Amino acid sequence: MQPEARKNISRGIFPAIAGLFLLLLLPISVIWLLGSAIIEQSSSNQRAASEEALLKRAEAISEHLDPEIFFAAHFSRFCEDLYDGSAIDSEKVRKLAENFHAGQLGFFPAIFAEGRLVTPAELLGEHATPLVDAWELAHDYSRKPGFVTSKHLNTLFGAAYSTSLLQQHEGRIMNFSGFRGAGYIFYKRTPQYRKGSKAHRADGVFIVLWSLPGIEDLKNYLPADLTNGINMQIQLRAAVPAGADHRIQTICKRIGERFLVVSKKNDGLDPLFARTLLRVFLLVLLMTVVLLARESNLLAGMRTASIRVKLVGLILYAVALPLSGLMYFGWKYVAERRELLIQDAYLACHSSINEFENGFEKEKAQMLNLFRSFKNFPEMKSDPASLTKKFRKLDVDRVINWVEVRDINADVVLTIQRKETAQQLGLLGKAVARMGINNFLGDRLRGRALSLNASEVLVQEFLEGPFGGWARIFESPNELHQISFGGFEILWYWDVFEDPEMKAAFIVVDQHVRWAVRNYLVNNLKRRISFGRGAIRQFAWSTVYSELWPDDAGSTHELMHFVRQVMRSNGPQSSIVRWNGAGWIAAGAPGKKVVDNVLISLYPLDEVDREIADIRSDLIWGIAFALILALLVGSLFSHTIIRPVANLMTGVQALRRRDTSHHLEILQNDELGRLSATFNATTETLADIISAKAIQEQLIPEKAPEIAGFAADLVYVPAADLGGDYCDIMALGEGRWLLVIGDVTGHGVSSAMVTTMIKAVVSDYVMSGSLSLHDMFSCLNELLFSQFKRKKCMTLFAALLDSNSGKLDCINAGHPLPMLFSQGNRQPFPQLFKPPLGFSLRNQEFPQATISMAPGDCLFFFTDILIETLDESGQPYGSAGLGKICEGLLHLQPAEMRSEILKSVQRPGKELDDDLTLIILKRNSASEVKHES
Repeated sequence: MQPEARKNISRGIFPAIAGLFLLLLLPISVIWLLGSAIIEQSSSNQRAASEEALLKRAEAISEHLDPEIFFAAHFSRFCEDLYDGSAIDSEKVRKLAENFHAGQLGFFPAIFAEGRLVTPAELLGEHATPLVDAWELAHDYSRKPGFVTSKHLNTLFGAAYSTSLLQQHEGRIMNFSGFRGAGYIFYKRTPQYRKGSKAHRADGVFIVLWSLPGIEDLKNYLPADLTNGINMQIQLRAAVPAGADHRIQTICKRIGERFLVVSKKNDGLDPLFARTLLRVFLLVLLMTVVLLARESNLLAGMRTASIRVKLVGLILYAVALPLSGLMYFGWKYVAERRELLIQDAYLACHSSINEFENGFEKEKAQMLNLFRSFKNFPEMKSDPASLTKKFRKLDVDRVINWVEVRDINADVVLTIQRKETAQQLGLLGKAVARMGINNFLGDRLRGRALSLNASEVLVQEFLEGPFGGWARIFESPNELHQISFGGFEILWYWDVFEDPEMKAAFIVVDQHVRWAVRNYLVNNLKRRISFGRGAIRQFAWSTVYSELWPDDAGSTHELMHFVRQVMRSNGPQSSIVRWNGAGWIAAGAPGKKVVDNVLISLYPLDEVDREIADIRSDLIWGIAFALILALLVGSLFSHTIIRPVANLMTGVQALRRRDTSHHLEILQNDELGRLSATFNATTETLADIISAKAIQEQLIPEKAPEIAGFAADLVYVPAADLGGDYCDIMALGEGRWLLVIGDVTGHGVSSAMVTTMIKAVVSDYVMSGSLSLHDMFSCLNELLFSQFKRKKCMTLFAALLDSNSGKLDCINAGHPLPMLFSQGNRQPFPQLFKPPLGFSLRNQEFPQATISMAPGDCLFFFTDILIETLDESGQPYGSAGLGKICEGLLHLQPAEMRSEILKSVQRPGKELDDDLTLIILKRNSASEVKHES
């Protein structure tokens, strides 16, 4: 294989490989990558959505298994069925107790009408009396002394039980913890009683659940719509069973000391199956593209498409692929960014809860400073009792719970306790004061010790013993201590007055931890904590008072679901909740320092979505900017490429019309600008060529002259604008004519110049008056050889015709011999062989011969294109083929012969490979001569 052929093959292979890669492999690869990424992301999203739905169902199951929620709903439905408008009697109560599984669940419904117990005694058993006492005490018509009844109920329901707390929990579950255990109270009066007069005794319900049933018992009462399609287990540990199927999703929720494990098969998109479908789709797409390319000749269409279409398509293609990737990764980034912002909000909310709890330590420090300031009141020196009103005001405001001041003899000089309470705690208070005075005010006692009676000795021994931690407390005066006393958590402060002039010698101040916590919550929960673009709001749910603080929370029902979730897990929780018609990022945790409370922090989800919307807007603007930039680049390319190309097309179309006056505007100094300049130069050259063609056309006659006794025709068809063939028929006078036909090697400008020289020489010899064919050929041979040194040669045939006698004197220099036809048959022509003119000067003898044409004979002069043209079988016509064509046309006139010969050798839509020249000379028959006469 030649190097040039290898170069052409390599030039053809590279565009094919590049086109295959850009138009087929690259798009399919991009579709595969984007499709795989979308499948993975969609699968992940569907799995997350399925897991979230399963989590919600697990949360709903957890709520139903939460005893407080379960019995709150259970007892509420009991009341609705009880007060359905029909009469209430013992039989109705018995049926309702059976329908609501009172025996199985272990609750005792005490129903009262007009203050009278309606519930059958056998349903309540031994619990009838305490329930009746609790009801009567709550409505101030107890038949027993109030103090006795309260003491008994406090034993049953715990020290925290009170009538006011019971009424605060009306219609809700109230927790208690008594000697029988931990349980629930459900108290609710009838709507008629709440709205009507309180003169008559109350109607309502008082239900007690002494001990809570286990989760396994409540599991039997779950609604069917929560358990359909899932596998549910109650376990002692949080271990999740390992499954072989990766599509099994499992959720574990803590409920008290147990764990709820819920599992379900994920019905979402299977990534493996989706990728298989993607492969099949790409294979079908590939086959479809190949078939379309084959059937629709796509590649040929691309090659013939306009530059504008190709350029716009290329720019769109170059922009579409990156933009598709940018859109996908932008979408993925937005999704991941949203999750990240939500996680940051979760962390900020949990951090705010921790900071809020730590703030309670500062609250206690401020409380300690307040208690210490009590010693500095001037009244403490002379008349501490005068401060009673001031301290009672602090008690009413719940700043303190109790303050007591004693003198050096441990006698009370100031107390804000009620009389009966002071009598109950007087022994303890005096013992405590004496311990402090004896231990730290020895100087004021002047060596004496306060005497103790037997009861005080027992109290002192208890306080100094290892139980309760009192010994440690009495070693640290002027400090704030947290102790458990009488079933309450209290903050205890005590100190002594060392100044002997002071009437006060000992002071003790305490505050309920619950009151301190409540004051702290009320004063600090309304603050907003700035975070991101929004602010964190904080709430607290009191498990004791069943209240949500602050009280401007609006709808509490939606928040209570999350509160109960935190209470069930007994640990930090995070979730997205709906509150007041908006989404909120919620974090919650049981209070460690802020006891008996669940702390909640909320951050508006709208702020996250607003930031995501800004990011999405930035991405959209970025994509829009990229598209606008692509359009600007396309416009620039259109201006710098398409416009000059269109300018060139206009010039080319002008050339097709042979309009050489059109000149292109040179728009830029680049390759296209230089091409336009070259085109203008070419146009000028072509104008010269067209002028030369017009001149050449004048050298060769358009039609044959009229010759007496003969019919003649000639045709000249150049292969290019300028040809190298030459023919002529010139009159010499007295019936003599010169017929000349020749062919210069090649065609174009140089060959046309040679024909011009030949024409000039031949014309000169014709005008000389005495024409010698041999001398003329010798002159032409010397001229061509001397000027072109064999670079340009010419075949030439000439004949002198005597129209009177029909004789022709012929001479030839390398030209194809004419064809002579007589009486319908081709006749032999004298063999006149000689190299072309301009080939050599060694032999100047040119062969000559004389032939005669009888009436009806026909003579064909032609150039070599007529015998070299391929016939229908793909073979050259040759002399025999051309002779056969001419033989069939002898009955026609020369002009008709010429037309038929041209039809035979010229193919429609195909240009000639060489110049075509033909002279036909036919001697008229006798009849034609007579007709002419």
